[in-house]
Amino acid sequence: MRKMRCEICDGTDIIKQNGYFACRGCGAKYTVEEARNLLTTIDDYSIEQVKEKATIESTQDSNLSEKDSGNADIFHSISAKPLQREDRTSVPKREKEHIKKRISIIAIASLLISLLGILVYSTLFSETRFDFRVIFIVVSIISILLPPVSKIIRKKKGTAGKAFEILAVIVGGFNVYCCIFALTSLPIITAYLGWIIGGIAYAVIDKLE
Repeated sequence: MRKMRCEICDGTDIIKQNGYFACRGCGAKYTVEEARNLLTTIDDYSIEQVKEKATIESTQDSNLSEKDSGNADIFHSISAKPLQREDRTSVPKREKEHIKKRISIIAIASLLISLLGILVYSTLFSETRFDFRVIFIVVSIISILLPPVSKIIRKKKGTAGKAFEILAVIVGGFNVYCCIFALTSLPIITAYLGWIIGGIAYAVIDKLE
Protein backbone atom coordinates (compact mmCIF):
# COMPACT_ATOMS: atom_id res chain seq x y z
CA MET A 1 0.00 0.00 0.00
CA ARG A 2 1.37 3.37 -1.06
CA LYS A 3 0.98 6.36 1.20
CA MET A 4 2.48 9.80 1.56
CA ARG A 5 4.99 10.24 4.35
CA CYS A 6 5.73 13.68 5.83
CA GLU A 7 9.32 14.80 5.47
CA ILE A 8 9.13 16.77 8.73
CA CYS A 9 7.56 14.42 11.28
CA ASP A 10 7.64 11.16 9.27
CA GLY A 11 3.88 10.86 9.74
CA THR A 12 1.46 9.42 7.22
CA ASP A 13 -1.69 11.28 8.24
CA ILE A 14 -1.75 13.69 5.26
CA ILE A 15 -4.94 15.21 3.87
CA LYS A 16 -5.80 17.42 0.90
CA GLN A 17 -6.80 20.92 1.94
CA ASN A 18 -7.38 24.01 -0.24
CA GLY A 19 -5.33 22.65 -3.15
CA TYR A 20 -2.47 21.61 -0.90
CA PHE A 21 -1.60 18.47 0.96
CA ALA A 22 -1.25 19.11 4.71
CA CYS A 23 0.23 16.89 7.41
CA ARG A 24 -2.13 16.66 10.36
CA GLY A 25 0.75 15.70 12.64
CA CYS A 26 2.98 18.76 12.29
CA GLY A 27 0.98 21.06 9.98
CA ALA A 28 3.49 21.00 7.08
CA LYS A 29 1.98 21.77 3.64
CA TYR A 30 3.00 20.36 0.28
CA THR A 31 2.06 21.11 -3.35
CA VAL A 32 0.77 18.43 -5.68
CA GLU A 33 4.22 17.89 -7.18
CA GLU A 34 5.85 17.75 -3.74
CA ALA A 35 3.16 15.37 -2.51
CA ARG A 36 4.01 12.92 -5.29
CA ASN A 37 7.54 12.72 -3.99
CA LEU A 38 6.18 11.84 -0.56
CA LEU A 39 4.54 8.65 -1.81
CA THR A 40 6.12 5.54 -0.28
CA THR A 41 5.19 1.91 0.17
CA ILE A 42 4.05 0.99 3.68
CA ASP A 43 2.69 -2.42 4.44
CA ASP A 44 0.13 -3.04 7.14
CA TYR A 45 2.66 -4.77 9.42
CA SER A 46 4.99 -1.75 9.48
CA ILE A 47 2.05 0.52 10.27
CA GLU A 48 1.12 -1.62 13.27
CA GLN A 49 4.76 -1.59 14.41
CA VAL A 50 4.86 2.19 14.23
CA LYS A 51 1.62 2.48 16.21
CA GLU A 52 2.82 -0.05 18.82
CA LYS A 53 6.16 1.74 19.17
CA ALA A 54 4.40 5.07 19.59
CA THR A 55 2.12 3.58 22.29
CA ILE A 56 5.09 2.09 24.21
CA GLU A 57 7.04 5.35 24.06
CA SER A 58 4.00 7.27 25.26
CA THR A 59 3.54 4.88 28.20
CA GLN A 60 7.23 5.07 29.14
CA ASP A 61 7.14 8.86 29.02
CA SER A 62 4.08 8.83 31.29
CA ASN A 63 5.76 6.47 33.79
CA LEU A 64 8.94 8.54 33.84
CA SER A 65 6.88 11.67 34.42
CA GLU A 66 5.07 10.05 37.39
CA LYS A 67 8.35 8.75 38.80
CA ASP A 68 10.00 12.16 38.52
CA SER A 69 6.95 13.69 40.21
CA GLY A 70 7.19 11.16 43.06
CA ASN A 71 10.91 11.78 43.49
CA ALA A 72 10.27 15.50 43.56
CA ASP A 73 7.68 15.03 46.33
CA ILE A 74 10.12 12.89 48.35
CA PHE A 75 12.91 15.43 47.89
CA HIS A 76 10.58 18.23 48.90
CA SER A 77 9.45 16.39 52.04
CA ILE A 78 13.07 15.64 53.00
CA SER A 79 14.29 19.16 52.35
CA ALA A 80 11.35 20.60 54.29
CA LYS A 81 12.39 18.74 57.44
CA PRO A 82 15.32 20.13 59.43
CA LEU A 83 18.29 17.83 59.71
CA GLN A 84 18.26 16.10 63.06
CA ARG A 85 21.64 15.14 64.42
CA GLU A 86 22.05 12.55 67.07
CA ASP A 87 22.39 14.30 70.36
CA ARG A 88 25.09 12.34 72.14
CA THR A 89 24.68 14.49 75.18
CA SER A 90 21.11 13.28 75.71
CA VAL A 91 22.17 10.28 77.76
CA PRO A 92 19.37 9.08 80.04
CA LYS A 93 19.54 10.85 83.36
CA ARG A 94 19.14 7.61 85.25
CA GLU A 95 22.30 6.24 83.62
CA LYS A 96 24.28 9.33 84.59
CA GLU A 97 22.94 9.18 88.11
CA HIS A 98 23.80 5.50 88.32
CA ILE A 99 27.37 6.17 87.18
CA LYS A 100 27.81 9.06 89.58
CA LYS A 101 26.33 7.27 92.61
CA ARG A 102 28.69 6.96 95.54
CA ILE A 103 28.72 3.95 97.82
CA SER A 104 26.91 4.53 101.09
CA ILE A 105 29.32 4.68 104.02
CA ILE A 106 26.76 3.24 106.42
CA ALA A 107 26.25 0.26 104.09
CA ILE A 108 29.97 -0.48 104.27
CA ALA A 109 29.87 0.05 108.04
CA SER A 110 27.02 -2.46 108.43
CA LEU A 111 29.09 -5.12 106.68
CA LEU A 112 32.20 -4.31 108.70
CA ILE A 113 30.27 -4.59 112.00
CA SER A 114 28.89 -7.97 110.90
CA LEU A 115 32.42 -9.15 110.12
CA LEU A 116 33.54 -7.80 113.48
CA GLY A 117 31.02 -10.11 115.10
CA ILE A 118 32.77 -13.13 113.55
CA LEU A 119 36.10 -11.84 114.81
CA VAL A 120 34.71 -11.40 118.35
CA TYR A 121 33.16 -14.88 118.19
CA SER A 122 36.57 -16.38 117.43
CA THR A 123 37.90 -14.92 120.73
CA LEU A 124 35.15 -16.43 122.91
CA PHE A 125 36.98 -19.71 123.30
CA SER A 126 40.49 -18.32 123.47
CA GLU A 127 42.40 -18.17 126.76
CA THR A 128 41.94 -14.51 127.62
CA ARG A 129 41.03 -12.77 130.88
CA PHE A 130 38.47 -10.52 129.21
CA ASP A 131 34.99 -11.91 128.65
CA PHE A 132 33.86 -11.08 125.09
CA ARG A 133 30.42 -12.64 125.40
CA VAL A 134 28.59 -9.40 126.12
CA ILE A 135 30.39 -7.66 123.25
CA PHE A 136 29.54 -10.51 120.89
CA ILE A 137 25.84 -10.39 121.83
CA VAL A 138 25.70 -6.61 121.29
CA VAL A 139 27.53 -6.84 117.95
CA SER A 140 25.27 -9.69 116.82
CA ILE A 141 22.13 -7.66 117.54
CA ILE A 142 23.53 -4.57 115.82
CA SER A 143 24.58 -6.64 112.79
CA ILE A 144 20.96 -7.61 112.02
CA LEU A 145 19.46 -4.20 112.84
CA LEU A 146 21.90 -1.98 110.97
CA PRO A 147 21.32 -3.22 107.35
CA PRO A 148 17.61 -2.15 107.30
CA VAL A 149 18.56 1.25 108.75
CA SER A 150 21.31 1.54 106.15
CA LYS A 151 18.80 0.77 103.39
CA ILE A 152 16.51 3.63 104.44
CA ILE A 153 19.36 6.15 104.63
CA ARG A 154 20.89 4.95 101.35
CA LYS A 155 17.62 5.35 99.44
CA LYS A 156 17.02 8.83 100.83
CA LYS A 157 20.49 9.97 99.82
CA GLY A 158 20.40 8.13 96.49
CA THR A 159 23.67 6.33 97.06
CA ALA A 160 24.75 2.78 96.19
CA GLY A 161 25.62 -0.09 98.51
CA LYS A 162 22.83 -2.65 98.34
CA ALA A 163 25.29 -5.53 97.93
CA PHE A 164 27.09 -4.55 101.16
CA GLU A 165 23.78 -4.51 103.02
CA ILE A 166 22.74 -7.95 101.77
CA LEU A 167 26.10 -9.41 102.77
CA ALA A 168 25.72 -7.75 106.17
CA VAL A 169 22.31 -9.43 106.62
CA ILE A 170 23.81 -12.84 105.80
CA VAL A 171 26.83 -12.42 108.08
CA GLY A 172 24.67 -10.85 110.82
CA GLY A 173 22.34 -13.85 110.72
CA PHE A 174 25.35 -16.10 111.16
CA ASN A 175 26.42 -14.06 114.20
CA VAL A 176 22.99 -14.54 115.81
CA TYR A 177 23.14 -18.24 114.97
CA CYS A 178 26.51 -18.56 116.71
CA CYS A 179 25.29 -16.46 119.63
CA ILE A 180 22.25 -18.72 120.32
CA PHE A 181 24.16 -21.91 119.58
CA ALA A 182 27.19 -21.14 121.77
CA LEU A 183 25.79 -19.03 124.59
CA THR A 184 22.28 -20.39 125.22
CA SER A 185 20.52 -23.72 125.65
CA LEU A 186 17.68 -22.80 123.31
CA PRO A 187 16.62 -25.30 120.59
CA ILE A 188 18.88 -25.17 117.55
CA ILE A 189 15.96 -24.16 115.33
CA THR A 190 15.82 -20.79 117.11
CA ALA A 191 19.36 -20.09 115.89
CA TYR A 192 17.92 -19.40 112.44
CA LEU A 193 15.94 -16.46 113.76
CA GLY A 194 18.80 -14.10 112.93
CA TRP A 195 18.52 -14.76 109.20
CA ILE A 196 14.71 -14.79 109.28
CA ILE A 197 14.32 -11.57 111.27
CA GLY A 198 17.17 -9.80 109.50
CA GLY A 199 15.94 -10.80 106.01
CA ILE A 200 12.30 -9.86 106.60
CA ALA A 201 13.25 -6.56 108.25
CA TYR A 202 15.53 -5.66 105.34
CA ALA A 203 12.91 -6.59 102.71
CA VAL A 204 9.95 -4.64 104.18
CA ILE A 205 11.58 -1.73 106.01
CA ASP A 206 11.23 0.72 103.10
CA LYS A 207 7.59 -0.31 102.54
CA LEU A 208 6.60 0.55 106.08
CA GLU A 209 7.42 4.24 105.65
